[in-house]
Amino acid sequence: MEQKYFKPSLEDIRVGYKLEFHNWSINEAGIAELNYDRWEKTILNNYHVQHFMKYGIRNGVRVPYLTQEQIEKEGWSKDGHDFYKKDHLQLLHSLIIVKENVTHTFLHVYDTRSNSTLYAGICPSINEFRTIMKFLNIK
Repeated sequence: MEQKYFKPSLEDIRVGYKLEFHNWSINEAGIAELNYDRWEKTILNNYHVQHFMKYGIRNGVRVPYLTQEQIEKEGWSKDGHDFYKKDHLQLLHSLIIVKENVTHTFLHVYDTRSNSTLYAGICPSINEFRTIMKFLNIK
């Protein structure tokens, strides 16, 4: 199955943001050109962010939509269909993923101890997922 991607908005760009881009290569004539055959993964640093703020986001930049593998790499374990759990500070947090389609991943983060919803909303990529978990203080 081919992974799907989206072009990030300028307001999404920040240090630490993960994305993929076409890198430059030197052609036979010694001229730099974008290499459209290869995507390179990177985590943005200050230089990248300043570049995007100055020149904007052009074609050749993409971000993969949130995947099951990325959620599991963040320490969540799958417990049933579209249901994940994670123990944190003696609390059991539940994460329910509802994918309407590949571009709309809806997260519902639930605290089982207090029977309360901590977050419910759209989460397009691992970047937003990590930000949500950071704001909820779930490590």
